Amino acid sequence: MKKIWYKIVLSLILVVLLSVTLTSAYLTDSKTKDDTLTIGYLKIQEIQVYFEKDGSTLPATYATTIDGRDKVGVYEINITNPNDMKFIKNVRVDIYIISNVDAYLRVKLNEQIIRKKANYLGDLTETAITHEPTFFNYDETKWYKHESLNPYDTYYYYMTKTKQEDPLKISFVIPYDTTQDYSAYTDGHVLQLGIEANLVQANYGGPLHNWGLANPPWGGEW
Repeated sequence: MKKIWYKIVLSLILVVLLSVTLTSAYLTDSKTKDDTLTIGYLKIQEIQVYFEKDGSTLPATYATTIDGRDKVGVYEINITNPNDMKFIKNVRVDIYIISNVDAYLRVKLNEQIIRKKANYLGDLTETAITHEPTFFNYDETKWYKHESLNPYDTYYYYMTKTKQEDPLKISFVIPYDTTQDYSAYTDGHVLQLGIEANLVQANYGGPLHNWGLANPPWGGEW
C-alpha cells in the first residue's frame, strides 16, 4: 500500500510542476489576481496589451466600473470610432515567457461587449450585449486556433516548443491588415477583453495532464 500511495503523491506533484498559468481574464467588477505565478522552471513573465498604428504605440488601459474602479486585468477597446488609436483594428498582445525546459503555450481570449447608457434618472448603466465572437488577427503560421462547440471556449496554441531562460517575446494578437475590416458599433459600446495564458512543460505528459490533450490539436505529436 505504501508504494501505491507514494506513486499517487508523486503523480500529483508532477502535474503541479508541469504547468504555470497567468490569468488576466475575468470580466467582473471585482478586482482580480493578475500577478505572475512561477512554478518550477516555467514562468509567464508578462502579458502586454497595447495599440499600434502608423508606427506609434499606446498602452491599453483597464476597463472601469460605473463608480470608477479599475477592472484589473480587463482591458477596454474602442469598437465605435475607426479613427481612434484604441480602435480594435490596432490592438496588439505580446506574451513574455521564461522556461529552461521545452514548453508549450496556449492562450484564451475572454471578451464581452458592453453598452453604457444613462437610465431615466440620468445614472450611467452598463449592459452586457449578446454578440458573436470578435475577430482578432494573428499569425496563422505560428498559432493554431482550436474551436469547440462553445465558440467562447476557443484556445490558441503556439505551435513551436519554447525554451529560453531570458524573457522570450511571443507576438499573439496583431493589428488587422489592409484587407480586413471591422463593422463599428454605435456610440456607447465598448469591448472589454481579458487574456488567459497557460504554459506547460512539453515532456512527461505536460499537455495531457494539464490540457487533456494526448496529441497537438494541429496533428502530430507533442
